[in-house]
Amino acid sequence: MDVTAGPMRLHVDPDTGTPYWYFTYKVVNNTGDDQRFAPKLELVDDEGRITVSGQGVPSQITRDLLRQMNNPLLEDQNTILGDILQGEANAKEGLVVFQVTKLASKELFLYVSNVSNEREGTRDANGDPAELRRHFMVAYRVPGDAMARGSDALELVDEAKEPNPRWIWR
Repeated sequence: MDVTAGPMRLHVDPDTGTPYWYFTYKVVNNTGDDQRFAPKLELVDDEGRITVSGQGVPSQITRDLLRQMNNPLLEDQNTILGDILQGEANAKEGLVVFQVTKLASKELFLYVSNVSNEREGTRDANGDPAELRRHFMVAYRVPGDAMARGSDALELVDEAKEPNPRWIWR
């Protein structure tokens, strides 16, 4: 499947002052077959803390963001689940929201799994058989004070040797 990641932004709940990271994406099924679409999204900060999409995020926050974006094709991370038919005409657009673990993070790494069925055999540190899966990854830079940036889009990390975003084995 072809994934196009939109910008990562910060949303602050006007009632509680609680910050959330969010982004949109588009996925097109170019596999040649209709597919089941059930992505898993994780956001990892520069200290290795992992946040799973939607955990600790009130549903009202997602509804508010969907309303603000005013895109009738945009679906939240739960309603987007299901079959995705082939071709651009059947593309799906999604919104994903993450609870902020640390506003002072300088880099964030987004990992999307379950959008490729590719697997690769390897061995773990003990020499036992292990399996790697193909993930879509985007690396973001958080320059300056995240709160002061407001909802300005984060920058992509410039990785001179590797494209960003890209597919990786994890």
